Formats: sequence, C-alpha cells, structure tokens
Amino acid sequence: MGQYVRIQSIQMLTNAGGFASSLFIPILLKQQMGASDFTVGLIVSLFGAAGFLSQYMFGRAADNIGKRLFLLAGLVLSGVAVPLQALASDPMQMAVARFMVGIACGIYPPALLAYTYISKQQMGKSVSFGSLGWGLGTFVAGVFAAYWQVFLASGVMFFFAFLIALGLPPIKEEKLHNVPMFPRAIIKRNLPIYSALLIRHAGASAIWATLPIYISQMGANNLQIGIIYSFNALVQFGVMYNLDKMDSSKAFMSGLVLSAVTFVAYGLVERTGNFWYFIVPQVMIAFSWSFMYVGALKFVAERNAEVATSTGHIGAVIALSGIFGPLIGGIVSGLAGNYTTMMFLSAGITVVAIGIFFFQRDGRRNGKGTN
Repeated sequence: MGQYVRIQSIQMLTNAGGFASSLFIPILLKQQMGASDFTVGLIVSLFGAAGFLSQYMFGRAADNIGKRLFLLAGLVLSGVAVPLQALASDPMQMAVARFMVGIACGIYPPALLAYTYISKQQMGKSVSFGSLGWGLGTFVAGVFAAYWQVFLASGVMFFFAFLIALGLPPIKEEKLHNVPMFPRAIIKRNLPIYSALLIRHAGASAIWATLPIYISQMGANNLQIGIIYSFNALVQFGVMYNLDKMDSSKAFMSGLVLSAVTFVAYGLVERTGNFWYFIVPQVMIAFSWSFMYVGALKFVAERNAEVATSTGHIGAVIALSGIFGPLIGGIVSGLAGNYTTMMFLSAGITVVAIGIFFFQRDGRRNGKGTN
C-alpha cells in the first residue's frame, strides 16, 4: 500500500469512526437519557471544548517534537475512547465520555494534515476522502440497531487506521522547537481565516447540535437520517477532490456566502412537511463547507512554516465554535420552542463573518496587517 493510499485511507477511516460515533448522540441523550435541549447543547459544547484544547496543544507539539508520534498516539487513544461511550447510562456519564473522545480525537488531525502537506499531497484531494468517510460513518450509524454497536464499530475503524499509519514512510521534516504556546504571529497572520471561520461555524454548530432531533421529529428514523446526512458527505467528496487549483481566498469567501443561503434553506424545510427535502440544504452545505475548509487549509499551509500549528488552529477554531455554538442553539431552541429560529439566526451570523473576512483580508492586502 503506497503512501498516498495510506493517507487517504486514514482520512476516510478516522472521519467515518468519528462521525458515526457522534451523529446520534443528541437523539440518544434526549430520547433515552431524558436530557433537555440545553443539556444536549451543553454536552456537545463540552466535546467542542475538549477538541479545542487538544488540537491547539498537540498541533504545536507536533511541530516541536514530530508528526508521527502524535499521529499514532491519537489514533490509538481514539480507538479506546470511542467504544467507552457505550458504558454511559446518563447525561453526566456521557458528558465525561464525550470529553475523553474530544481530547483523543484532537491529537492526530494536525499531525495528519501536516504530514499530508509535507509529503506534497494535494490538500483538497486528501481531505475529500475524509468527507467520503463521513458518508461511510452515516451508513454505519444508520445500519446498526444498537448504539453500543455503533461505538464499537467506530473504535474498530480507528484501530484499522492506526495499523495503516504504522506503514507510513518517514517524512523529511524540520522540527520547530521554538513554537510558543501562544503563537501570536501565526494567529495574526491567519486572522482573516480564523475569525470568520469561528463566527460562521458557531452558527453552524448551533444547528448541528439539534438537527438530528429536528429531522426525527418530522418523522425520520435513524436510517433515514443517516441517508440524508450521507448526501452531504458524498457531495463534499466530489467537490473537495477538485478544489486544489482554486485560489484559497476566493474559495473561502464563496463558502461563506453559500453558507448563509444554506442556513436559510434549512429553516424553510419544515414548511414542506416532508423530511426528505432536507437533502436539498444538505447538498448546498456540502458545497459551502468544501469551499470553506479547503480554502482555509490551503490559505494557512501556503503561508506558514508551522504547518501543524497553523492547521491545528483551524481544527481548534472549529472546536471552539463547537463550545458556544451548541449552547446558543440549545438556549434559542428551548426559548423559541422550535428549531427553525436558530437556523435563520445562523444565516445572520454568517453575514457578519462575510464582512469580517472581507475587511480583514483587504486590510492585509493594503498593508494594514501582517503579510
């Protein structure tokens, strides 16, 4: 198995395992553990907090110490932590389990992305296999009858990814021993991406925290929800695979604009009375996220020698938005008594992100910021 195939296989298996084990957590908490919308949002936020801390710290560590160590350690620990979720019997225990999963699953992504870039792999094509993994994950989550089976299958996928990673050849990398704990220059250099992504994804995370519940209340079962989610993943695979030649700033801005339109589309589905119409915004969000994510990764990888740190910060920003986004979503949904209000609010939040990216990016082009 060649290096290219190994990297793509790791991307696919880890994303499949991570997504399968997360998809139905809101439904499990609400329907079987009696959690409120606020509690669901709080637990999803805790997972985001763990991911933020992990990717922030271990992205820097991968640049300072070496990528391979943290890639392998993260895969092993994820393979252990994910199945342990099956032991949770109440919201408190699930909160602890999700925090452990967030820490474990945040260790390896910065190292994997840096390994991909240093190995001269095309970033868009590489992460597209992660989206293909999301599609596999939705299938796994929808097919198994019991949640413990989903968690076990997810853990197995992480262990297979670890075995594949053992065969990756060494890469020629310069270990950067002086990356500070708070790399101000790196953050300032990439601020247009980090700030806009944080705001947009906070709105998105507020939707994702309760979206499976919303779809289920319109009459969909777990398998049907998995099918609806799979459209997002499969379209992402096709779009990301062909984005490497597009300018990173244009790709990111395109993703922001389309995100705002898509969040409005999510809010309109309820008026149709048919949950299958969720396929439309799922396809739209696949395009918007593909443009945003590949654009963001290319933007920072092309501008920073500290590839693991700068790409790790993208994961940390996504995780950070996953802290307060679900909390906002849970609060708004609970107060409004519906799930559509948050979707329209998220569209407005994304418009703010568009303005921030536009002015910060142009400010740097005009010499007002760090180049």
